[in-house]
This record gives sequence, structure tokens and C-alpha cells, in this order.
Amino acid sequence: MNIFIGFGDIRRQTSKLPEIAPNFACFWLLNFLRGRPPKFWTSNGVILDDKVVCFTDGSRSDHSGLAGAGVYVQTDEKKLVFPLGHHTTVFQAEVYALLICAKLESLLHRNNCSIAICSDSSAVSAHKATSGLVADAMSALKTLAVYNSLRLIWVPGHCGIAGNEKADALAKQASASYFTGPEPSVGISVSTIYSSINEWTAHALT
Repeated sequence: MNIFIGFGDIRRQTSKLPEIAPNFACFWLLNFLRGRPPKFWTSNGVILDDKVVCFTDGSRSDHSGLAGAGVYVQTDEKKLVFPLGHHTTVFQAEVYALLICAKLESLLHRNNCSIAICSDSSAVSAHKATSGLVADAMSALKTLAVYNSLRLIWVPGHCGIAGNEKADALAKQASASYFTGPEPSVGISVSTIYSSINEWTAHALT
């Protein structure tokens, strides 16, 4: 199983690292990226020469409170939108996008294939399962990597990277649509619970 985190010339360095499982991130990589300007990503010549290249993103509307996930498979220009309704955080939407991408049949049916999944989310640096959703995403990525070489690549958002811009647009499109079915669609995060409690408390004291 090969799962690597890629960033510019670091791709050559990650090939020397031991297999990353079940952790999908390296703290040294995350620290390396923090504070770097977006142009640092492009100027370091990130090479997306994988046989399959995907971009994922999540979004939440501050106005409606609706969230959604978007997946763009650049290789065959496949566009997918997934409305997630209310009570879903941006992070949850981003993780859900990674989960759905890793479970695409068009990817699971491949063998000995190089696959790159790109995201501008901190979700690519999740080093432990903090929720059932994150655990599901990690499991799906591990499954996809059994017979393929998988790279998770962080990309800077809103910097003119075509695939990422398309995934962002798909996520926003998803967050503009209502979720069909019972909610919450992906569970309620701890931060959402605390926020709701604080809002209720503030309202009760007024």
C-alpha cells in the first residue's frame, strides 16, 4: 500500500519515507507549508503527472447555513455535487468530499494506477480519526491504496489552479441546494453542539 503526501519537490523526498498508514500526514510537511505564500506552491513546480487526478472541496453558506461537497475528476472531467444540508461544518464537508472521491467506482476498479487527490483543506493533514466521518475517509483511502499508488496533495485555495477552482465551484453549487433526506447528513460536530448551546444560553439570558 502506497499513500504519500505530496507538495512540489517534496514528492521526491516522500518516496524515501516508510509507508504512511494509517496516518495520512506528516507534521513536518504541515509545518513546512504553514505561512508560505500561495505562489510558493506553483513556483516549486508541483507535478501532477498521475494517471488520475482529482480535486475535492467543501463549502458552507453563511447566509443559508447549508453545506455541500464537490468532487472534480480532472482526468475525465467528471463533476459531482453533494448537498449536505444544515448542521454540517466546512471541515466535515471537506472530509466528506475526500471520502466520496476515494469511494468512486471509477477509481476502485483501477489497479497499479497512480492517483492524486488534491484539496485545499486541512483535512488532508488529519493524522488521527477524530470522528466517525474522518475514520471512514481514512479507511476509504487505505482501501483505494491497496492496489494503487495514492497521493494526497494540498493545494492553495483561490490561486487560479483550474482543477481546484472547479472543485470549489462544485462545492458552492452543492451548498446552494437542499439535502434530500433526514438530517444531520454526516453527524453533528462537537463545535456545532457547543455553538448551539452557547446560542441557546445567550438567548435564554436575554
